[in-house]
Amino acid sequence: MSAPLVEPKDRYAFTIGLRWLWLTIFTGFFVRFEPAPYDLLIIAITVVFAAVGLLRMPAVASTPLLLLGTFALASIIACFSASDYSYSVLHMGVTFYLVLSLILLMCLICEDCERVTKVIWSAYLASAVCAAALAALGYYQLVPGLEIVTKGVGRAYGTFKDPNVLGPFLVPPTIYFFSRFELGSGRRALVPLACALITLIGILLTFSRAAAANLAVTFLLYVFLRLVTAERGSSVTRLLRCAVLAIVAGSAIVSWLVLNTDAGHTFENKTQLLRYYDNHRFATQEKGLETILSWPFGVGSGMAKDALEMNLRTHSLYIQTFLELGWLGGLAFITLLGAMLVRSWAAVRRGVRDPSFFVALAAVIGLLMNSIVIDSTHWRHFWLLLGLVWGQLLVASYRQEVQARPTNAGLRAPLSRQESVPS
Repeated sequence: MSAPLVEPKDRYAFTIGLRWLWLTIFTGFFVRFEPAPYDLLIIAITVVFAAVGLLRMPAVASTPLLLLGTFALASIIACFSASDYSYSVLHMGVTFYLVLSLILLMCLICEDCERVTKVIWSAYLASAVCAAALAALGYYQLVPGLEIVTKGVGRAYGTFKDPNVLGPFLVPPTIYFFSRFELGSGRRALVPLACALITLIGILLTFSRAAAANLAVTFLLYVFLRLVTAERGSSVTRLLRCAVLAIVAGSAIVSWLVLNTDAGHTFENKTQLLRYYDNHRFATQEKGLETILSWPFGVGSGMAKDALEMNLRTHSLYIQTFLELGWLGGLAFITLLGAMLVRSWAAVRRGVRDPSFFVALAAVIGLLMNSIVIDSTHWRHFWLLLGLVWGQLLVASYRQEVQARPTNAGLRAPLSRQESVPS
């Protein structure tokens, strides 16, 4: 995927736009209030790209666009059932601009896949290291004034509002750093290893079981994808050695932090609260499933808590989506995810070998598992990862279509405009 799929008509403007995109994604680690800087920047960059003609819908994107359109339509229909109409509309608006961020990233990747994905990952990695470092410094009170980045019984949440969001936010960069370590050599492999340790500590200090499971699932899936696509021989041996080293080093660091720092006391205190908290969580999910059957058109975006008449939310992306947006919105969303997973496996079987794609795909699956016990609808990095995966899938799908055509057949550009495809 080294060559651009379609050359943007103004390369200079495109370059400026990518720098803006880097800054936008980098600010994703600071979401202590809404609208966050990320929110304002992503809306602005979308408007500007569209105004100058650099945001063009790929013709191969009909499936995700149709499903996202159905999802949006269901959200609008559900709002008419909301008990608090103004709040529901505001909540729906946040969902819409996050969906817009997915479409933006998907379209930009179709313009220049390798360049855009590098920008996205570069910004995300820098953002994650900042978030993890601030969380750790604040948790251990190493810098005066950063004590505000701990919460409750001492869980680190850094520049996020919730430690249960910080942990999953750090998982994809941790696996990406591992991939750079695994593929690197000599001193060049030490930098991503050090960064992976920083983000790993950040995940630990959130004391989130779901984030820990997310990390484990994502790591194992990445290793699996690399194994089934790697050439036999030294590359497989190195991958397995790096995986074992990562597991041993990670376990040692976690054990030391728990046994020798305040993290151990926090871990012990948290385990005493788990039974009471889990009882409420599962009771809420059970009632949510029962309520879904009574509201086929949904209770309205953001209205799940009011509909359940309980102090806790559904704590499940899937239950909350069906409950708030109705059966149509829930099915559209599940179909979007299912189509992505089916196409991703097909792409792997067809020969896609990009490690960054494996990281994004594994991270999405890990996040979907994480979302069984938490609502991730408004997590910025969730939609960013979906945009990464869908964008690369569309590029791979189009290029396979081009290669399958006879050499004398005319090539139709994937965008709505007819343009030549560079060799």
